[in-house]
Amino acid sequence: RTVVDAFGVHVEVRVRGDRADEVLDRLPRLWEFCAAPVGATGEVTAEVVFDSDPQAWAQAGAVGAVSRPDLEDLLQVLTQRITLSAIDARAGECLMLHAACIADPATGAAAAFVAPGGTGKTTLVSTLGPGRW
Repeated sequence: RTVVDAFGVHVEVRVRGDRADEVLDRLPRLWEFCAAPVGATGEVTAEVVFDSDPQAWAQAGAVGAVSRPDLEDLLQVLTQRITLSAIDARAGECLMLHAACIADPATGAAAAFVAPGGTGKTTLVSTLGPGRW
């Protein structure tokens, strides 16, 4: 179990399965900038099953838990689940945009690109950003 702070929402990540330690070892580094305060409890929960048994994956999926046979795939889907859980929890409270941004670290000047998913925002900032600002 670990708790991350996503958009001000404490998301408790509960991990089980015979490979759970692999997930729990990676989470702190992946979410280091979103660490919840020590002792924080989750407002919402993300269930995760990381197990070497394919039947465990099927059972986990049937109850809505995140489960994949590959650790990198699982962590990607878990990131999406945490993010969507936080967005759902904050709906009606915040203006949220699906965007990418590049910024000048010296001045703070920034350009944000807002568009639907899959339209090239990440590619755009990855191409424009390095060495240009």
